[in-house]
Amino acid sequence: MSARSVMEREINVFFRLDQAQVRSGIAASLDTDIEELDDQSTFVGLRRMRDKW
Repeated sequence: MSARSVMEREINVFFRLDQAQVRSGIAASLDTDIEELDDQSTFVGLRRMRDKW
C-alpha cells in the first residue's frame, strides 16, 4: 500500500466508520444512541452530514 493510500485511510472518515470516535460523533449529530448504529446507518448518517457541509 502506498504512503498516499495510508494517509487517505487515516484522513478520510468514510474509511474509519468502524472507529468508536467516528460512530459517537455521527450518533450525536443524528441525535441517536450509538448502540442503534449499524454499519449501514453509520454510512448513511455520515452521507447526510456531508450533504449539509
